[in-house]
Amino acid sequence: MLNIIIPIYGFQKEAKDIDSINRVNILDHIQDRSILSWSLTHIEQYTEPKRYFIISTDKYIQENYIDKIISLHTNTEINIINLNNNTMGMPCAVLMGMDRYNLDEPFLVTSADQYIDTDLNYHINFFKDMKAAGGTIGFKSVHPKWSYAEVNQKNYITRVIEKVPISQNALTSSYYFSTGHLMTDSIKRNIIRRDLVNNRYYLAPCMNELIINNYKVAFSKIPTKNYFNFYANSVKDEFKKYLDDKKNVNCETIKDYYHHLNSRDKSKLSQLIDNKITLYLANNEKINGHTNAMQYYETLFDSNSKNRMEIISSSFIDNKTMICHIKNNLDNRIIELIHIIEFINMKILSIKEFIN
Repeated sequence: MLNIIIPIYGFQKEAKDIDSINRVNILDHIQDRSILSWSLTHIEQYTEPKRYFIISTDKYIQENYIDKIISLHTNTEINIINLNNNTMGMPCAVLMGMDRYNLDEPFLVTSADQYIDTDLNYHINFFKDMKAAGGTIGFKSVHPKWSYAEVNQKNYITRVIEKVPISQNALTSSYYFSTGHLMTDSIKRNIIRRDLVNNRYYLAPCMNELIINNYKVAFSKIPTKNYFNFYANSVKDEFKKYLDDKKNVNCETIKDYYHHLNSRDKSKLSQLIDNKITLYLANNEKINGHTNAMQYYETLFDSNSKNRMEIISSSFIDNKTMICHIKNNLDNRIIELIHIIEFINMKILSIKEFIN
């Protein structure tokens, strides 16, 4: 069971300061979804058992109905941890829930104000394969607003520092611990060490406590373009453009898919589908995985049937799902189909087929 901790800093509605104009609320909407919802996207795609721990002030939770809103975005177990006041940073907030955790299980501490376009299953499996006690997801940057890690040739982290670009390995706000014991012990040691930055504690330097005690901490890299942290309102505009560009790419992917299907080009078709693709056929047959999907296509291509599919119309249901109205000319017999197509990392993750 992966335990996912999301501390949320409880800004009060009446709070006014020099940064309040530029402050982003996690309930702000971008293309009909809140930033909080976008932040959960890669977590919700994690296929193994998981549970959430949401930590914030009682006042913030009540004023913004955070407990109600979270439940609209997941069917997973949710635990709300109410604080009287904000703490001195994410590590302190994490410790406030210690009596609610199963410390023998793995943990992922993450943020409600970021978007990571990635497959979380890959990263968690990578950390496990590396036999790492801790791990983090990173990207290339040199801006001093991020945490940074020195990483060796084996992708193990040798040192982490907050707000100082000691390398080009910037860190997202996502931190994996193989057990809750290691997580809480590292945080406690970091607090005892008084490792403060701008009078706040950060989780990234807690990774140093693992390294000091001869534990392995792994670094898993993503493209810079796949990471957004909503620290300012200007990032919302950048994210909108990213989503629009991604939709355009997915539109081209669909056009290419039906073109290669009609031309029976197995090689190019193979490149468009994800390794974990699932095909839900109209006859209720279900085909899982890249290998099985390609065997299905090969059987289709090897048959004597003349099959040609054309897109009549298409539209996006959301950022990663498209619905297509298809005209299928099968041996000079027209069958109209509906295809609901889901994408991941600009590849086809699933196709659900219905006869119209």
